[in-house]
Amino acid sequence: MYTKCALLLIVWSISIVINCTQTKGQFITINDPLLKYALNDRERPLMSTDSSSLDTIAAATKTGTLQLQYYGFTTVTELKYFKNINFFQTVDNNISTLPNFTGFTNLKFIDLRGNPWSDFTQLDPIKNQLNMILLRRIPSGNEIKDFSFLTSSFPNLKSIQFTNFNAEILPDFSLFSGLTQIKINNNKLTFTDLIPLTTLPSYATILDVMPQNILTNDTSIQIFRNTSFTLTTPIDNGLSGIYYELYKGTTLIDSSTSNSFTFTNVTTSDSGIYHIKIKSTHPFFAGNYLQTGKYTLTTAACPTLSSVDVEVSEACDLVPVKFTSINSTSSYQADTISLKDKIRNKIFYFSLQNSKEIPVGSYDLYIKNTNGCAYNYPNFKNISLAKKCNDIFSPNGDGITDDFFIELIGSATIRNKQGIIVRELAVPAYWDGNDQNGNPVEIGIYAITFSDHKNEVRKVTVLR
Repeated sequence: MYTKCALLLIVWSISIVINCTQTKGQFITINDPLLKYALNDRERPLMSTDSSSLDTIAAATKTGTLQLQYYGFTTVTELKYFKNINFFQTVDNNISTLPNFTGFTNLKFIDLRGNPWSDFTQLDPIKNQLNMILLRRIPSGNEIKDFSFLTSSFPNLKSIQFTNFNAEILPDFSLFSGLTQIKINNNKLTFTDLIPLTTLPSYATILDVMPQNILTNDTSIQIFRNTSFTLTTPIDNGLSGIYYELYKGTTLIDSSTSNSFTFTNVTTSDSGIYHIKIKSTHPFFAGNYLQTGKYTLTTAACPTLSSVDVEVSEACDLVPVKFTSINSTSSYQADTISLKDKIRNKIFYFSLQNSKEIPVGSYDLYIKNTNGCAYNYPNFKNISLAKKCNDIFSPNGDGITDDFFIELIGSATIRNKQGIIVRELAVPAYWDGNDQNGNPVEIGIYAITFSDHKNEVRKVTVLR
């Protein structure tokens, strides 16, 4: 009798050891403390007695909804064991990567609103069975401009929501039959995108598309008094049934079927902050509108020129000069562009992008716009011959190379071959071939040195 009882005790002990070993193998540690808290809060029977581990076998038996909202957890790898749920709902957490959905054959509904997740390839194992996908971008999440990837590879979608992604491209919703909800508000969709949706069956009950986010960036524009200026938006231009309203602050200024508003004879009172509302006559959009960003207009008598760009080509006689742009950052229109030889007082007139050949010299720049605003740039540029040219001039009064232009700044000393100083000049200046007393120098080679350019020596040949 005692032997039989001992044997039963041994067998029972072995059974306990085996069962304990099996039970220990069913649990997996939850690493994310917030996910651990969420599971203990919502799925306590599936957790270990010390609240640190998930019973993976028990998790696999759960059906219905796995609802873990507003906890802020990041890592959801361990949720891959809930293979028999049909609704995965993890709203307003901090998920960037989904669990592996391979084997989730019953999963039809997924709600990921308020997470930074955006890798849609992670839905591949379940995309052909999904009935619903709900997404809402958080401020720190990625913008998704193009949702056209939602195609026939998601054949059973009935409820589709993606909001606040600043999306600009929609999927082809006609690919999905039996749609019950399309919620796509707070993106950057225009009536060009939205009006075609009104051809979908039961569109009035399934569409939720307004409001949309501000469609354009804020812009600062300087306009000049007594000129005309046109404010234009490219949104839905040419689309039937569209009209535009121009607001200054909250005051309606003008309404038009044109996407442009012209200010004529601009005055100081035209300064202000404007925006344009875009509206549709389609009855579904009654009371709704799209809106541009702010246009901050400031008026000024004359613009500030930010740049004057000029090209000077190499030459050994007259030098080609071309003004390529003036004030490239604004709509400046030049009426007069002129270079004045500050030594000879000769003026040369230019127009933008047209080249003109002028003599070497030191030039002041003068610009006037069509509104009468004038700009002077003293000492704008020294125009010189190319370095490859022979420095030769013939001061004989025939009007051809009668003087030699010295473009460097400071003072210059001219010496003959014997090293004797024949002339000193404040430069830039023209040397007329005369010495300090006004007498013509002899034919020959002369060396020019400079007070501010010690290493610079210029040699010039004088011919008669």
